[in-house]
Amino acid sequence: MVAGVAHEINNPVTFILGNLNHLDNYTKDLLDLVNLLHKNSSNLPNEVADKIEEIELDYIEEDLPKLLDSIERGANRINKIVKSLQVFSRLDKKIISVDIHVIIDSILLILQPRLQNPLFQIKVIQDYSELSLVNCYPNALKQAIMNIINNAIDALEIKFSQNKFGKEQPKISIRTEKLQNDWLGIYISDNGLGITEENYSKIFDPFFTTKPVSQGTGLGLSISYQIIVEQHEGRIKCISSPEKRAEFVIEIPT
Repeated sequence: MVAGVAHEINNPVTFILGNLNHLDNYTKDLLDLVNLLHKNSSNLPNEVADKIEEIELDYIEEDLPKLLDSIERGANRINKIVKSLQVFSRLDKKIISVDIHVIIDSILLILQPRLQNPLFQIKVIQDYSELSLVNCYPNALKQAIMNIINNAIDALEIKFSQNKFGKEQPKISIRTEKLQNDWLGIYISDNGLGITEENYSKIFDPFFTTKPVSQGTGLGLSISYQIIVEQHEGRIKCISSPEKRAEFVIEIPT
């Protein structure tokens, strides 16, 4: 059902996003024409001049680009939700043996632009233990871990925007450990704002998010929970100190 809903939403959203570029170009052309009319406003018929004043053309010129930008951001957010729903509904069909460290390294490579933003650089600390290969659905597990690391980056960016780091450097620590009974642990922590007590019990609920409007879908952690707990029969929990840190603990059988 989720896959079907995502597919039906995706078609009109793709249509909107595909036409927004044309709409933006047409709007710029029309505004250029309006500017030409402004330059020759002294020669305009009274009827045209009265209409310009009636519709508040200056305000429209200023507000129309903002309106188009708002529509584009809204459509992109819907598109992100659709993609998350598709991941939520998709299950890998093949279990293979993989090195969990290779998966983590590939995720960090993909996220390098976010981690090494010229205005905001995040230090990544990797502490890997010697582990055996793990039998898993690699694409799904990669998505689960990526969601958690992305969430950590978001938390650090919010704290940075609030000027709460001081001399402390934003950082993410990723540690792996061999556990008893052929299990392994993955520990992902950040020194962001942490999670408040009132939100603690909701973090794995679908569509729950504390991020600003248009910045979060509320599906990332719920997808991670589904992949780790339901698909891999593992465990996931969060340990958090409000205003200081958050650590996600992933435990899966190898």
